[in-house]
Amino acid sequence: MAKAFAAYQSHPGVLIFASGVSNSKLADPAAFQREHQLLCQSIAAHPAACCVYFSTCSIADPSLQHQPYIAHKLHMEQVVQAQAARWLIFRISNVVGHGGNAATIFNFLVQAITQRQPFQLWQHAHRNLIDVEDAYRLMHHFISQGFQHSIINIANTVNHSSLQMVQAIELFTHQQAIYTLTNQGTHFTINTTQVQAILQQAGVSFQGNYLLRLLNTYYHPAPAKPQ
Repeated sequence: MAKAFAAYQSHPGVLIFASGVSNSKLADPAAFQREHQLLCQSIAAHPAACCVYFSTCSIADPSLQHQPYIAHKLHMEQVVQAQAARWLIFRISNVVGHGGNAATIFNFLVQAITQRQPFQLWQHAHRNLIDVEDAYRLMHHFISQGFQHSIINIANTVNHSSLQMVQAIELFTHQQAIYTLTNQGTHFTINTTQVQAILQQAGVSFQGNYLLRLLNTYYHPAPAKPQ
């Protein structure tokens, strides 16, 4: 996310805080404390700037309410609202881009399928995937339009099931996934009303085969097998 917002490094009126904990599986109090300290220092060093903080749409997932990461993100949102004179909080869904966390569901599935590794597929699991460039365009629009003192969900208007993701990767890589379906997973809805209202102005479209678009942009397919 920091790379996507590189152009804002010289923007005196906006503080992009992109140094936070991004691994939702993390439960390390020391890492949470480091982010807390750095966030407070950054806000204090830029008192006139609008502080832009990246949170997570997972806050709305009932199955994750007990996770330390969720409690941490909620606390950081409170810190931003209490200490920044101007602020904007973006709760972001599952971002897909170059590199990133190898443990994210999409990266995991691509690696497992291309390397022919067996895995369990949670048949009820759904994820909201968004291209990092689309996420940037949406957030840039809100910032440039002067939005402040708001918490905005940045997410795809459509969720994808785990099976849909696997089928798209199989088609893209020409590899058949080796998996066992399990009766697990959850599906929660993200409110994308604000995003839907600005899609055209921001130059973002979620139409068409979005999963294939992500794969073509950020992953390399395996060579097609000879007929």
